[in-house]
Amino acid sequence: MNKVKVLFVDDEHSLLKTYSLLLESNTSIIETCASEFEAIERLKLGSFDICFLDYRMPELNGIQIREKVGDLGTKFYLITGELDFEDVPGFESVLMKPNFISEVESIIENYAKQKLLDT
Repeated sequence: MNKVKVLFVDDEHSLLKTYSLLLESNTSIIETCASEFEAIERLKLGSFDICFLDYRMPELNGIQIREKVGDLGTKFYLITGELDFEDVPGFESVLMKPNFISEVESIIENYAKQKLLDT
């Protein structure tokens, strides 16, 4: 089975470890990144199916990171704990911290099912 390749970008290292532990499964590969600039490089080089970007980062916010990578065929989701966004261009949706893990699981699971159907 072709696994769903997921990148989480967040400057909180403890959250990145939690994402990896909770979400890695037989249908997904979870990669993490704590730097905005490393995220941009990895997104441009890698073929990620889904990317979850934290809004609040030290130098660039999640929206700026998304703008810098352009259209890669990756589905982007913005994660925030502070701001209430309705709709952000370039993102599938906005997920609110801290209670978004079940939404993330659902997004990855649904993507994996669709990927299986498409093959």
